[in-house]
Amino acid sequence: MKVILLTDVKNIGRRTEIKNVSDGYARNFLIPRNLAKPADQSSVNVILKEREISQKKEKEEENIFKEKAQKINGQSFEIKLKAGDKGELFGSVGEEEIKKIITEKTGINIKKVFLEKPIKEIGEYQLKISLTYEIYSEIKLIVSAE
Repeated sequence: MKVILLTDVKNIGRRTEIKNVSDGYARNFLIPRNLAKPADQSSVNVILKEREISQKKEKEEENIFKEKAQKINGQSFEIKLKAGDKGELFGSVGEEEIKKIITEKTGINIKKVFLEKPIKEIGEYQLKISLTYEIYSEIKLIVSAE
């Protein structure tokens, strides 16, 4: 029996997928628990239209993130902190501080800053940042003394 999954079902498939399952499994388990519904032609057409709309929306969001990534790529950001005579910071600069300074200056939310370890010295650093899981940019972070 063909069914349309209404939620993610382990070992079967994800929401909105059309799957072939045994008649008994569909009638006795999936349909009574509202995990799936029978896949008649009108339901299939509705699901296909929803998928198309969803894919368009995802593509538009991806384009927006790419534009933001191009806007931020190569920019310099400066953080001023108290430092000792030899250039070591009283404290450190971590991922959250870097995200905050970028968001304040550009209005763009950053998902991740790739740091091996927190920054503890004055200097210039080339950092890779992620706006989403697939879209990246590189920035220059200048850490200077107050």
